[in-house]
Amino acid sequence: CTAIRLGARNDAYIVVCNFPITHGIGIISAAFAAMDVGNATGCFEHLKSRMTTLISRYYQQKKIWHNDPDVINLSGRFLERGEVCSQGEARIRLTAIGLCGGPVLLGDDLPTMPEEQLQMNTLCLPAYGESAKPIDLFTNDHPRIWDMKVRTDWGGWHVTGLFNYDAKDALILVLFEELGLDRDCDYLVWEFWAQEFLGVLRDKAEVRVEKESAKTLLIRKAESRPQILSTTFHIGQGAVEISNTAWNESKMTLSGKIERHAGAKGSIFFHVPSPRYKVHAFEAHGAKAGGRTISDCIYSIDLEFEQDQANWEIKFSEIL
Repeated sequence: CTAIRLGARNDAYIVVCNFPITHGIGIISAAFAAMDVGNATGCFEHLKSRMTTLISRYYQQKKIWHNDPDVINLSGRFLERGEVCSQGEARIRLTAIGLCGGPVLLGDDLPTMPEEQLQMNTLCLPAYGESAKPIDLFTNDHPRIWDMKVRTDWGGWHVTGLFNYDAKDALILVLFEELGLDRDCDYLVWEFWAQEFLGVLRDKAEVRVEKESAKTLLIRKAESRPQILSTTFHIGQGAVEISNTAWNESKMTLSGKIERHAGAKGSIFFHVPSPRYKVHAFEAHGAKAGGRTISDCIYSIDLEFEQDQANWEIKFSEIL
């Protein structure tokens, strides 16, 4: 490894696989963290074993090297050309890669991929860089709860993956205290894949996860004013794509910037405390935009990017 690093120079990104771990410390950039991802043919015994190995090495991420989770692979050699794995399995694979924080590599024959699965690859790009921790590492043979803390210049929240490798639905209990959250606070809980608001919860969330699938929760402290809740653009739900977010109390506006590639389509979701606030108007620059009310307390701006970034603003009125 030392000879390779000297020959490649310090600015080279070196990824290794199948090597003695102690030989690469301080020399390599990324290390393969689990056995091969395998073919997406519904082999959940293999899948849960490799996912357990991957998340149990969370402590290595950015401390020793980057953990390489292997490629995103939604097809496989046992499937016909253009066929992909089940939706549930795709959610397991993408949630795991999105939460491990390591480099994101694409392993499918992309020109043959259906559009829906092709777009799913973008949900992990770019990598946030921080690893989730397995909350139940010592209580389950195969950890089902992976929790990643997100910190940005405009806020912090948790993204929590719930994994079910079994052939029947599972009810998974998430205790907020185990995530390091305050037991005396209310939290907004949103499910990423179904785009579903699970409510304002305290202490815990009990979530049904369909068989051989995964759910990805966003858990954010509830505020008394309108706030960003989630996006459809990235599994970190604002961790890499949203910036410059600000609440102007005097003008009653919430604004920010979002970055994706031109042509990207998706939504930003907002929590609007009801019945205190009401959306008055919105605008966006750099993207075609439409606004819609999803429920009494959830509002969405739907974007189609015309360039690589868009600025948005929502004006509220306060109901006294």
